[in-house]
Amino acid sequence: MLFRSAPAPSRVIAILGASLLLSLAAGGALRAQDAAEAAGQDWPMSRGNLLNRGDLGPRPDIRHGRVRWEFIASSRVTTEPVVADGVVYFHDHASIVHAVEVRTGKKVWTGERRKATARRKELDRERLGDLVGLNADERIKDGCVFSGPVVAGDAVVSATQSGVLTCYARKDGKVRWEIELPGEVFSTPRFFDGKVIIPCVDKKIHALDISNGQEVWSFEGGDIWGCTPAITSSGTIMAACYDKNLYLLDAKDGRLKRRLTIGYRTNAHLCFAEATLFFPSSGRRFNAMSVIDGKMRWTAENPSQVHQQSVAYRDGQVFLQLGKELLCFRTNDGKKLWSHEFSEPGANTVCLGEKLVYIREGIYVYAFAIEDGAQRFRVTIGTKNHTSPVLSDGVLIVCDGNGVVRGIE
Repeated sequence: MLFRSAPAPSRVIAILGASLLLSLAAGGALRAQDAAEAAGQDWPMSRGNLLNRGDLGPRPDIRHGRVRWEFIASSRVTTEPVVADGVVYFHDHASIVHAVEVRTGKKVWTGERRKATARRKELDRERLGDLVGLNADERIKDGCVFSGPVVAGDAVVSATQSGVLTCYARKDGKVRWEIELPGEVFSTPRFFDGKVIIPCVDKKIHALDISNGQEVWSFEGGDIWGCTPAITSSGTIMAACYDKNLYLLDAKDGRLKRRLTIGYRTNAHLCFAEATLFFPSSGRRFNAMSVIDGKMRWTAENPSQVHQQSVAYRDGQVFLQLGKELLCFRTNDGKKLWSHEFSEPGANTVCLGEKLVYIREGIYVYAFAIEDGAQRFRVTIGTKNHTSPVLSDGVLIVCDGNGVVRGIE
């Protein structure tokens, strides 16, 4: 791992048991989720919290479906933004982090471009599955293409695809520390118990001290990592590796607790609820996998080979796009409760409001009723993009393939 020196003095470049899971399923609280709900409208990491549910409890839906503000980024924005204390943070393909006000779109601060200096052995593109082809040139490799930022206390941490991990002061965007990971990054960093946890294509999951970027521990799997793990309130990391296994690790020291066989690969955020992981995978599948016994509770067909899209969960239901359809499944048996068919297939990720589910599709943002899938409205926003929208304080934040970020009310 490569650390860099910086002009600023503060910058350093430098066997899960069933009882635990059942307790969590019965209502164990997640620290990050509690903090976000207490703050009211925060969305501190991609998919909202460490369980990757795409939902932080009922929050006011947007009312009009009209654009309130626009902000022009430096380049395309293809990762999910995050929100803390009325400020939305996102980064773009130029590897520049932006901070703007949720209600107005007014700039708070903008960072500088980050660029890798280390030369790395090229990864066999065929091993990346549906990630292949999206990092063909150097500009994209150095950009923030797949990995969303995370709010970590009074800091924001961002990773470029080339493996540059940067910690910014949330208030003013000053760089506190920066490191270069040993490989490319297709996962989103998580923040837990003072540590930034980030999977990498060097076959390792790295845990770094948030205060200085120093590595606390690392765990090596049997292949590269493309998914973003879920983490329980007790500190169990659940991560799917490209060796087609699920690893359960202790977040404190990286110790392996248990390994379960999936038999498939995934590049999604693993959504954890009801002692079950919900995720699309290779093999054209959508899976509901029990982490108590490692068995599939049920599966559904994914018409597409794409498995980047993530799942939203609430009250015994999961929502996701498979092929042309936005689908709602009952979690206990996989029964399809409703669906909506789009004109084209996609791999988009949804977020949930109080009564509405929001999704990007083509040049539009749609809102459907959570209860029955009835379409409530559609907003035209321009360039296609797979980025999940984020709802905060009655504003839906939507990122554009041309680098335009919009607040819709």
